[in-house]
Amino acid sequence: MKNQTTNFFSITLSVATLFAFVACAKSSGGDNSAAAAAGGSTSSTSTVNASCNGFDSSSGVRLTGRIATYYDSSNTFVEDKLRVRVTSLTSAFDTNGYTLQLFRWKADSSGATALDSTPLSFTVYYGSTAISSAMTSIDSATVTSLRNQSHIGNSTSDFFNQTQLVVSGVDNSWEVLKVVLYDGSQAIAQTDSLMPLFIANPTTYAANHAAVLAGLHPFYADRSNGYTDAQWVSLSNKYCF
Repeated sequence: MKNQTTNFFSITLSVATLFAFVACAKSSGGDNSAAAAAGGSTSSTSTVNASCNGFDSSSGVRLTGRIATYYDSSNTFVEDKLRVRVTSLTSAFDTNGYTLQLFRWKADSSGATALDSTPLSFTVYYGSTAISSAMTSIDSATVTSLRNQSHIGNSTSDFFNQTQLVVSGVDNSWEVLKVVLYDGSQAIAQTDSLMPLFIANPTTYAANHAAVLAGLHPFYADRSNGYTDAQWVSLSNKYCF
């Protein structure tokens, strides 16, 4: 696999127009770990927080997916982990040997950003079973190897839609997940999305965070709708996975 860390500083932290999907907050009712392991959705009982989000590249190279909180086998919320599912990816991922990596960044109250250039570590899961060791990038050769070993999916797209990346070391002091698709050392698609948990009401979120973060809120463009906190959360629940 290719290591793109040294080339990451060429990536700009622009606030692109994102079509993010937000859903599910921590539920005090159901078995979130079982639903998460099975890839199913869990509806939120929270009236404040969204615990899922999504990403959609603004460039012509297709890269979309969803992000969700992580619960362990005892149904305990784990702050330091996230689940990521890639739902759509350019077909050139296979033919051109592209590589996918994930990073984290944050912003202070003045809007100054700090980027961690070390890629995040993740493990590929099928249901509740890990089918890979921890890695910091995934490319077409790795996907092919995992598909052959696990017999999951008929294509790379199928494989990603049936599996999830369990990301470690996200740390709740960091606020944004950056997903980057590389062609060699060049970033050809990238997305920036708020990492759950975060406040589902975009107006309340904006009042407590810098503009560079507020603009990434998935409901930022709809903030004038006047919904209650519970309505924002309810609206987000349909995007759970």
